[in-house]
Amino acid sequence: MSESTKLQLPLVSFLKEYYQRIIAAAYDQSPVVPHPMADEVRAVLKFNQIELMILAIAYHFTREGRCITVQSLSELLQRNLDYDQVDTMVDELIRFNILEQNKAGNRVSNEWEFGPMIRRRVMQAIREDDPKILASLKPIGLAGMLEYARQKLYDYDTHNIQDVKDELKFLIKLNPELTLTEYLGNISNAVEQFALLGICTSHYTEQSSFSAQYVANYLQYCRAEQTLLTEYIHLGTWWPIKQGLVSIKGEHFMGETYALELTAKGVDAFLSELPDHLPGRKQSLRKAVKLPKGTLMPDQIKKVKLLFDEEMMPVINDLRALVKPSFFKNYQQTLDAGDRMRGITVLLHGHPGTGKTELALQLARESKRPLIEVNVANILSKWVGESEQNTRKLFRDYDELMEHGQREPILFLNECDALLSRRMEVGHSVDKMNNSMQNIVLDELERFRGILLATTNMTKNLDAAFERRFLYKVMFRKPSQELLVKLWKLSIPRLKEADAQMLAVRFPFAPGEMRNVARKVKLRMLLGNGNALLDTIIALCQEERWSGSTPKSLGFKSQD
Repeated sequence: MSESTKLQLPLVSFLKEYYQRIIAAAYDQSPVVPHPMADEVRAVLKFNQIELMILAIAYHFTREGRCITVQSLSELLQRNLDYDQVDTMVDELIRFNILEQNKAGNRVSNEWEFGPMIRRRVMQAIREDDPKILASLKPIGLAGMLEYARQKLYDYDTHNIQDVKDELKFLIKLNPELTLTEYLGNISNAVEQFALLGICTSHYTEQSSFSAQYVANYLQYCRAEQTLLTEYIHLGTWWPIKQGLVSIKGEHFMGETYALELTAKGVDAFLSELPDHLPGRKQSLRKAVKLPKGTLMPDQIKKVKLLFDEEMMPVINDLRALVKPSFFKNYQQTLDAGDRMRGITVLLHGHPGTGKTELALQLARESKRPLIEVNVANILSKWVGESEQNTRKLFRDYDELMEHGQREPILFLNECDALLSRRMEVGHSVDKMNNSMQNIVLDELERFRGILLATTNMTKNLDAAFERRFLYKVMFRKPSQELLVKLWKLSIPRLKEADAQMLAVRFPFAPGEMRNVARKVKLRMLLGNGNALLDTIIALCQEERWSGSTPKSLGFKSQD
């Protein structure tokens, strides 16, 4: 067992202690006293709090050779869940092969009881202190989901299509953040979902290919959908084949069915969340092209809660949907073959400090896309013609990443004024260089096919020709009074409601300025220089802006 799965306390000891706390809480009708190891165990096992409590109770009863009825479980957990919720959670644990419905004799009443008990394999793992076995049973994460799919869907002969729909819906619900489940969720036909998941599962388990015969012969009560998919595959018009994500590697059974495999591009599209050391990643093109220096990977971006006024939320939600891999592919499929602008270009503009840059970061994190932030200073050069070359190279390098199967990164032009400023009459060589750069960017945006986000605080400085090159132009205004109150409380959670309202009136700061104040409050407290919280915040707010106040004199004061 690896170091990362070892627990400080043996699993048996933890479950016994946790059970005693649950019983004491039920007896006293009080909340369960937290166990100091509970968070660690939950993280290792991938269990939530209630599942862990059910495991502790079921372990006690199973160890004594008894079943625990759902009614008894709901009574012990009455402060947390009602009967129906407990019943649903028990069904899920049975589905995970952690519990099983059983029948055992009650030593007190001498009657048979029916209810869940822990499976023998799981009991053995608990006794041997091997939490890795328990963690592997839950289909959470891409590897767990594919292993679960192999056992539940592809190791049997025939399936009722309704059972397949239930399992697919279950897997998508458990793994909403995975790219593969995003694709599956956007497919309305369960037969196509089953085929795509089967192709990915075959690749993960290192089988040679996925036979289309499995779809044709082993799904029941869906003949029309089976026939239609078989025809799409035969004609090569099924969308994963058209997009180069799946290839036909040969025919079986005298040409009546096809062997389907993921291409390297398909591995990157569907299985990008698999760690490199696991099966299924070796054909990936992830490392074929090196990302530019300074690129931010999605897992390097800290999750930040963003608040905007209600009037902005529709366009913010549109952007979140647009950059999702599955939606982006579908969007490009709807375009005519002659359309040059096949990408998504967005200009975020408006008041400084209102969340433009942070929104770009969160869009990259949520869509699991690398963020390539362009430093304009690195593009500009004192040598004649070199700035223009650097500008073209920026877009050529991005095109190369697109060509080699990499998931489309986000090209991020932060503070883009220097690249998109107004063209002017040529007075000297600098004017000529600026005009040439703007013409290059205009031309590149005209045929851009990836995802580009640009930010600026001064749209009046931008050339009018860029307006139609941006699909979305999102205006960031100063926050409303209601939003200011929420932002102050988000920045400094200890603030009382009345104090947040007062600050919103006296200091209608942008979110970036609020974060500065919040950081300095923490520093004051750490240095022991903080007075009352509100007094400290007010003093720091007064220091935050220098505009509109008399600056302190610096240097020497003249003497008359």
